[in-house]
This record gives sequence, structure tokens and C-alpha cells, in this order.
Amino acid sequence: MAEVKKIGFMNFNATAPIDILQQVDASCNVLKSIATCTTDSGEKFHKKYILPLLDVASWIQLLPSAKDHHTEPGGGLRFVAQCGFIALRLCEGAIFTPANKSEFRHSLERQYIHAAYLSVVYSAMTYSMWMTKVISDDGEIWNCNERLHEWAAARGGYRVEWAGETAINPKVCSFRASRAVPIDLIAEYPSDVVNELMNSLAPDPHPIGHEAVMQKLVRNAIAKAIDMEMKALAKQYVAPAPGFHADIADGMAQQHASEPISSEVLSSQPVTAPVQPQEIAQDNKNPIELLEIMHLQMFELFRDQIKNGDPLAKRFKFDETGVSFPLRLLSSHGLLATVVEADLRKKGLVIGKDGQNIKLKPIVSKFLTDGVSGVLL
Repeated sequence: MAEVKKIGFMNFNATAPIDILQQVDASCNVLKSIATCTTDSGEKFHKKYILPLLDVASWIQLLPSAKDHHTEPGGGLRFVAQCGFIALRLCEGAIFTPANKSEFRHSLERQYIHAAYLSVVYSAMTYSMWMTKVISDDGEIWNCNERLHEWAAARGGYRVEWAGETAINPKVCSFRASRAVPIDLIAEYPSDVVNELMNSLAPDPHPIGHEAVMQKLVRNAIAKAIDMEMKALAKQYVAPAPGFHADIADGMAQQHASEPISSEVLSSQPVTAPVQPQEIAQDNKNPIELLEIMHLQMFELFRDQIKNGDPLAKRFKFDETGVSFPLRLLSSHGLLATVVEADLRKKGLVIGKDGQNIKLKPIVSKFLTDGVSGVLL
């Protein structure tokens, strides 16, 4: 049982990485979303996309990410997984190798996409390292040079405090991330791919000068994950307390025997369901902003892709009566199209369906084209 010392402090035991990942996935179903972004499956998907998350779980255990986002125990890994998913979505509109001949580009692009996923996963991991201070029962401070799982197991547990930092140090975080990237996953990649991965680790949130494609993608994915979390908190909930949430930790901060992870996407239920903070009134809200969080986040991603000129944008047809697009896009983020459609209808946003397309009201058009010129008629 997690022991709450006082607001902002909490004791944890070393926890099996698979248990942490299962808890995170049960809360947001992010692994299924990641699976929809790649053609890899089975052992290949497990090795390329699940193992890095398990590795990150061994590095940061139940650490939160920051004071103002992903603050719960295990929030750091949830932040990492969400960044990985968003990066894969952003990769759909990115071209990493424009100078290469078409016959070589396909295989190279897939390597760059996986490298971008690894870069953002290990970059996001360093937020937990930088924003928190981990202390053993004997007063020893974790220096981030070894996995927290091993460090805590050897010391009988750990206590977490906020480090008082408000922004990451890109140089320090890049160094920490570079030491954690699993070399065996990129050993067969060309040097250009590996170099760009390493150069994209923990990018400066406020860059100056030229950015490589991967570096910009990693930065945007991290910023988007933070932005989506902040909007979700502001939209639905009272601001969380400035500490950790003990009710969530009770079901997570236990040591379990490790077991092999299945090659299937994890889908186990949480040991203890998170206790949500009190909801606030939602009067005078734009109907689209009242959608379920995951549904709203999907439309926010659509909006970003339209704004960035992603090829996906061509599937949206705008006119003065609204916007239409293939119904199957509603299931492109690991969600059930029928569930999303029901939510849209409940909020009064659906005009109707025409064959395989769904048409939504002008208010959705306005939301999707916010900040985009020359789209609406």
C-alpha cells in the first residue's frame, strides 16, 4: 500500500514494468492506438513498439511527468506512450528522404518513422527525470544513471518529490536519453537514420534556426501531448492538487512478479480504477468541445493534420453546409467508429450519412479549419 507522507510526497516500491504499462494502457487504451499506426504485427510489433515502452517503465517506474500535466503515479509513462502515438500520426505526413530514389525511399522511410518513435519516447521519458527528485529511505538521491526499477529494488523503495523545475534542460535531457536508447533496435539502421535519431533527442521547446524533419516532429509531438492534456484538464476537471493522487497509487505502487508480455496489444483492466476529480460545469461550451476526451483529441489531431497539409486532409470535403469525410476515419485512432458516431449524434453534430461518408455540421468545419486559410467555400 502506498504511504502518503504529505502533499507532494509519496513512497513507492519497485514495480514490474509490465504492471505499470498495463495500468497505463487500461486508463487510455494507447497501445491499440499505436498499433493502428503501423503495419507491423506480432513479435515485430512487440519488439519495435512495446519493448521500448517497457524499457522506459523500468527507467522511470511510477514517476509523474510534470507538475501541470500527467501528474499521477505512472503519468510519466502515459505521457511517453501518448507522445509515441502522436509522433506516429505526424509521421504520416512527413517525408524524411526526399532526395532518395523511390525504390529506396519506402524502406528508408519506415526506418526513419521507427527512429522518430524511439526518439520521442526516450525524449519524453526525460521529463520525469528532470521534473522530479527520487530519494531512497536512507536519503540517497537517484542520479538517473541506472534504471529506477533496479535502483529502487536494491534500496527497498523510493520517495518522490518535485524538483522545482519548470522547463527541461535540453542538453542534460538529450544526454540522458541517448544513454537509454536501446542500441540493438537500431543496430542495422543506416548511420544517417541513427544520427538523426540521436540529434533529435530532447529537442529545445523553443528552437532557433534550422530544424531537421525528425527533430521538428519530436518537438511537435511532445508539445501536442502536453497541450492535449492541459486542455482536457481545463475542459472537464477542477485543477488537480499539487501532489500525487493516492487513490490511484494504492492499486499501482505494489511490487509484482514480472511475466513475459504477450505480443498482442495489452488490454488488461486496472487493479484500482482512477478516482476522477470533481467535474465542473460545462455551460456555454462549443458542442464539439463536449465530446468524450479521446474523441475530441482525435478531431484535434485531424485539425493539426489539415493545418500542416497532411495527405489525410484531402479526405475532408468542406462546403458552406458542413464537412464530409469517410466514416472509417472515425476508427483510425483505435476507437470504435460506431461509438464516436453515437457521441457526435448525441452532441447534435451529425447532418447525415451518404454511403461510406459522414457529414457533420458547419461548427465542426470551423473547428477543423481554425487557423487555416482558403479551405472553406
